[in-house]
Amino acid sequence: MKFSKEDSIKFIEEYYKKHEQRDIKAKIKSQKTTCGYGMGEMDTCTTSVVIEEEIEVMGIKTKTSEVLPEDNLLGIFKTVLEENGFDVTKVEFDDGINTSWEGCYMNEHQVSKVYCKGVILNVKRNTKQKTIGGK
Repeated sequence: MKFSKEDSIKFIEEYYKKHEQRDIKAKIKSQKTTCGYGMGEMDTCTTSVVIEEEIEVMGIKTKTSEVLPEDNLLGIFKTVLEENGFDVTKVEFDDGINTSWEGCYMNEHQVSKVYCKGVILNVKRNTKQKTIGGK
């Protein structure tokens, strides 16, 4: 099962509204990071969900933001999809790095841009299957 980036954000915001009675704004952010060491070092894409909320403390309004841990992201999709008859086993971002060449002749160079298309879920239907031709 796949959800686009926009649908994933809507999914997360609706979860918080329905299950936790919180009015939040979710953002999915991707950034280029480096992994490895020395000659084995390479660029990778790291994607995270940031939740922003306006709260009131002692009559003073302030904005907060937090990074949603991956376990919580799995929990959100599990909770909502289990209500709709699905078991979720894995959640991962459909993200990566696109590389392209820019410039001409001596100024030509490779440019890397990160992307996130949404969320990919491993799910299975949580219903009993009918036997064909049987009772």
